[in-house]
Amino acid sequence: MLNKKVPFGVKIISIVLIISALFLIVFSSLLIFSFDSLSTTLSNIPQVPFSKEIVSGVGLGIISIVLAMILIVIGIGLLRAKNFARIGASIFAGIGLLGSFINLLTQRWLSAISLVVYLGIFLYLIFNKKVKETFRQL
Repeated sequence: MLNKKVPFGVKIISIVLIISALFLIVFSSLLIFSFDSLSTTLSNIPQVPFSKEIVSGVGLGIISIVLAMILIVIGIGLLRAKNFARIGASIFAGIGLLGSFINLLTQRWLSAISLVVYLGIFLYLIFNKKVKETFRQL
């Protein structure tokens, strides 16, 4: 097995993905536990029915944690020059690019910054010769 040197830009993207995923886990956990404690409190009050918002908040928190785990796997895969990680990161960048473009159309002008960032990540991971050479399957 060849020892592949991962380009600096890929390392940066990987680290940002992992840090973002860790923040997502923290905030998702807070979402889950705050809704869980709220539902416990509300269930003790007979006049308050169980809320759909509580269920959707917990569900959203769980989905976010699963997404964060996927991002961590992709981030580690990028550091290890795994092609699945390059493809996964490109897909997430493409989804972010689409979301930023939609937000830009709805007059959220700060989305232009994320649009440029996601576009740069996408183009770098897909078209950069050094990146493609590093991730080429043997």
